[in-house]
Amino acid sequence: MWRGLVLVLLLAAMAAIAGCGGGSNGSGEGSQSSLGQGRESAVDAEEAAENAERAKRRSVEARAVRSEEAELAAKRKKREAALAKARARTTSSAKSKRTRHTHTRTTKKRSTTSKKTQQASKESTETAAEKAARQKFAEEEAREAAAFKRREKQQEAE
Repeated sequence: MWRGLVLVLLLAAMAAIAGCGGGSNGSGEGSQSSLGQGRESAVDAEEAAENAERAKRRSVEARAVRSEEAELAAKRKKREAALAKARARTTSSAKSKRTRHTHTRTTKKRSTTSKKTQQASKESTETAAEKAARQKFAEEEAREAAAFKRREKQQEAE
């Protein structure tokens, strides 16, 4: 910013000095030509200041882009290192010699009571209040499932 300001001031001083040299004989033409040169130099100074400002913005943007690219490269490098580390672990365990294990089969023990007597004993341990609470809970679950399905259908329709 300071460089641009110094540049503008130098150009303005040069324009003022160049404008003074044209009117030595005191005629009207010299003064008009010096005014025209002063305006041109002022326009040139403004353009130079705008160009300097644009260049400054470009350099700031370029720096930001470079820093973002460096950040992304660092993240990518970390991710690749983690992936390589994970692959190294899995390949080392896969290369190890596998031992054969004999699997012993477990036999199911047959119950001595029949299914009907088990269900009857299961139901008999449940009190009336527990049974009502279980039924109420099942109804609530069914209502919630239906509401969830309804919401899903509405979202799909949208």
